[in-house]
Amino acid sequence: MRNSNSTMMKYIKLVLALSIVVIIVCCSKKETTFERSTVNGIMITRNNGNPADPEFRIELKEIGQINMENVTDSIKFLSSIADVTMDKDGSLFIIDYMKCKIHKYDKNCNFIKTFGRKGNGPGEFEYVTYMNIREDTIFVPNVSTMMIMKYDTAGNFIENKRLYDISKFPMYPEKFGEKYISQTRDFIPDEEKGIVFYETISLYDSDFMFEKHLYINEYSEVGAEPEDLIKKGHRVAFNDSNIFGCEVSIDNYFIDVFNNNGIKKRQIQKNYRRTKSDEDSYVNSIQGMQTDKYGRLWVGVHDVNFPGKRIYDIYDNDIFINRVTLDIEKGYFGEFIEDKFVAINRDTNSIKVYEYEEVKE
Repeated sequence: MRNSNSTMMKYIKLVLALSIVVIIVCCSKKETTFERSTVNGIMITRNNGNPADPEFRIELKEIGQINMENVTDSIKFLSSIADVTMDKDGSLFIIDYMKCKIHKYDKNCNFIKTFGRKGNGPGEFEYVTYMNIREDTIFVPNVSTMMIMKYDTAGNFIENKRLYDISKFPMYPEKFGEKYISQTRDFIPDEEKGIVFYETISLYDSDFMFEKHLYINEYSEVGAEPEDLIKKGHRVAFNDSNIFGCEVSIDNYFIDVFNNNGIKKRQIQKNYRRTKSDEDSYVNSIQGMQTDKYGRLWVGVHDVNFPGKRIYDIYDNDIFINRVTLDIEKGYFGEFIEDKFVAINRDTNSIKVYEYEEVKE
């Protein structure tokens, strides 16, 4: 009996030892989803396409919406949404391009007021399509008068800041830390080249003064239409300390990362192979890019398994975390504004506002 017990104890110890070995081996064989190397001073992160966190996903929670379906008051009616932004309190500001007005809504999407008017005098504007907010000041670039218009978030006009070089005017200045980045695209006819697509990405200081061009290029093709040329060029996104830029490609999935002085420091790569959109053409590897409130990079992609869906590859510290699908109603296009995700339908002039958080399966 004693020998039997001794044998059993030895067996149990052996099983436990083997179990520990198996656990150690399994942990040591955890898949590495990326490799890093440095080439000519540039740190390259090559992602093999497998997600670092397969359970990662994002959940949207709708917290408000704006639509014109039952709006009969002409003052409240939105006729053409050009741009949407948000202040630190969650209030929404919307440029109505046709009416030359800015609409303000509170954080619950209740209408507050409109301000601005058509003209070239103080507090007036035409052909305005963009704005941003820093602290309690709204900045509205008005290229027709070569001015940056300033309002407070209550809608009171403060002043104009005049700029003098149209070639360096910040038409679409996005906040980049304390500075601004502006990406400008122009179409200019040329007798020999046809329509030429010029693209410029520029860095500005905190007072909208030009610092330098980060990128200048032109694209042309005899017989091409503007909608064909605009598919070329660069896609750009920013967080507070990095500029993410990629040249449109059907072959490669490369994203360059620049610091706040516009100096290239890193590159994100991901395994990619051509994907057909139809029998004769291929889709771009990268459709667009944005950053969220955590500074993570969201790369819009095409996935043949989810036609018509909003699909994103999410990166943190240049590492591919996972591919997610956002459930956004057809006709809406989403963007991250402050700490919210805002979906805009410019055909119906409707807006939906979401909170978003990471959830685990």
